[in-house]
Amino acid sequence: MTILQISRKIIKLQAEIDTLKKQVGILGENKLVSKEVKKIIDVVESYYKLPQGSVYKRTRNRQIVDARWVAIVIIKGVLGLNRNKRAAIFGLRGITILHADRSIRDLFHTNSVIHNDIVKVCHKLKLDNDFITKLLSYDDSGKNSA
Repeated sequence: MTILQISRKIIKLQAEIDTLKKQVGILGENKLVSKEVKKIIDVVESYYKLPQGSVYKRTRNRQIVDARWVAIVIIKGVLGLNRNKRAAIFGLRGITILHADRSIRDLFHTNSVIHNDIVKVCHKLKLDNDFITKLLSYDDSGKNSA
């Protein structure tokens, strides 16, 4: 391994450490929020049969991405966290969270598998159908009503 390759690995690891520090800081701000976030993520990972902590991994694996997107949207609905706080929790950029919000809402209406996944996860979290409808519906302007 060359010095350049080692240097790149160190830079990449430092970026991951910084992201984790940011996530810990956000979660540490409010213990109630962190408990609720953990509960939601645990239920989502359990539903998708993923190992604990999978939704935080930077991967394009479809199953993990779907689980992460579902968690992002449910956290928004339950806790009302803004896009930047949710981005910090998952170590993502705000624009990625916006993309997840829009994509999951569109998939909810067009993809029966995603629709059923969201409904089942919400029911495991004891969230009613009115909550699901409000969270993932469009208002008259085409924007998310939640």
